[in-house]
Amino acid sequence: MWNSGGNASPIENSILLFRNIYARQERYNKIAQSGNSDFGMLDSMFYKDTIGNYISFPLQKQNPDVVLIFTEGLSQNIIDDERKIMPNVRMYEDRSFNFINYYNHTAATYRGLIGQLYSGHQYNNNDENTLISLQKIMHDNGYQTTLINTEPNNQDFTNYLSAFDFDKIVTSNNTDTWLRDDEAYELLENEVKECYENGKPDFIVIYTFGTHATFDESNVKYGDGKNSLLNRFANADYYFGEFMRNFENNDKYNDLVIVFTTDHCTYEDEDFIRTFEPSYTREDYFCDRIPLLIWNNKIEAQEINAEGRNSLCFAPTLLDFLDIDGDNYFLGDSLFSNNDVNNLIDKVYAIPDEERYRITSESGISELDEAEFNIVNPIIKGYLSYTIKAKEIVY
Repeated sequence: MWNSGGNASPIENSILLFRNIYARQERYNKIAQSGNSDFGMLDSMFYKDTIGNYISFPLQKQNPDVVLIFTEGLSQNIIDDERKIMPNVRMYEDRSFNFINYYNHTAATYRGLIGQLYSGHQYNNNDENTLISLQKIMHDNGYQTTLINTEPNNQDFTNYLSAFDFDKIVTSNNTDTWLRDDEAYELLENEVKECYENGKPDFIVIYTFGTHATFDESNVKYGDGKNSLLNRFANADYYFGEFMRNFENNDKYNDLVIVFTTDHCTYEDEDFIRTFEPSYTREDYFCDRIPLLIWNNKIEAQEINAEGRNSLCFAPTLLDFLDIDGDNYFLGDSLFSNNDVNNLIDKVYAIPDEERYRITSESGISELDEAEFNIVNPIIKGYLSYTIKAKEIVY
């Protein structure tokens, strides 16, 4: 099912539909002309003509403005901790569609961001994915897509973001390598308010950097301020809360959707172990439960059990929530499916170049058995081979 932008005219809808059909035909033509039978086989393995519709549209307005916040390295246990390190995030989880028993699918930031936006894997940090992305589907449904770069003077990161194919990238004139969380949220707030006046739906994405391991540039301190790990998460929580209060209970922004999640879990470094163990014991250094909430002023809060599924499911879940469908190559499936699709990849943490896999569930993390490995490894390696061939042949 194809779904156009809610503000488009019938003529604009027809044009968008024609472009979608034309682009699909062009892709098939290039596959046929390539003479690469392996590519055609892989294409048929990963291509889907639908995302799936597992939830009734819960919002009052079709095609609302959407803000997506990726927080650097955040495990759910930090939010749940009885010391109330991140009370604002905890409060908004209780007021949102809140997903529990949800894990990161890989590490670290480069793989984590692109993997969630494309619902796929890649070998190396800087590998591009030229398949269908969340932002491309949003664009095709009438959205202006914006990415906020919080590391404006990190050239590698800037080049990496430029390959994501957003309509525009916004950054700051800050001469530092990266923006503190107060600066990042101020930039985000200004962008949201500016975009809100343009008369078309906007999809705005930001990655905040202030919770990165070893950093302590916090304006807000936790307790006596002696624990740098607690400081940076308390600081991030404070500015997230300040940002949210600009839009909560404000009739002007009743259609605004805010999504809060992370690029990957918090690393289990010495600071983490010293701060949280033995009361919280990690089962894996790189994989853990992570937060995902979807907030809107008018939705009724719900807790959704992800049942161990992971952030490969992020893109199809958000699109399902927004009632947007489209062609895709997503490895993950919507979390609203209640695991009915029984997709093993949804529950596998992977660093493919190391063949390092774990399987996640409600009860925790474990090694894959031989049968599971023999299912998972060929699929992931096939997907990686497909993305490389797709870049060479189609794009």
